[in-house]
Amino acid sequence: MKLLSKIFFESVSEKYVVLLNVDNCYPIDMYNLLNKFQLESDRFKYADARVILLTKHDFLLKYPFSYYDYNKKMDHNYLCITDSKRVVRHISYFQNFLSIDIEEVFRNLHAINEIEKKGVLCPANWYPGEPTISQSQWDEVEKQFSK
Repeated sequence: MKLLSKIFFESVSEKYVVLLNVDNCYPIDMYNLLNKFQLESDRFKYADARVILLTKHDFLLKYPFSYYDYNKKMDHNYLCITDSKRVVRHISYFQNFLSIDIEEVFRNLHAINEIEKKGVLCPANWYPGEPTISQSQWDEVEKQFSK
């Protein structure tokens, strides 16, 4: 059994980590979602991201990115993205798998990369190529609203 701390600090060489838990889905829904993640493995490699599925189900360990990590069932499904320093930059909780959009995962990875690379802020619903907010612009807005 691999422990989460070992995954984070010893074996992950990728810049970003996408943690996923879908234990509260119906098995057919789990397979559909996880197959999408597996089909997109090249895009995750290109984004320098490692997908890690944390599960209590032995039958999901067939996926190369699966780890058996805990004994208790989670109340919600979740998706969590960490940056290169392993700081959580995005977390979403879902009641079912339909809420997890793989394109949204990639959009968040691009935003986190933009923030780290350029030191800028990405507005809500930001997409690659759209304008970002510099720290000086943000400071100016804060001054205007603090008056």
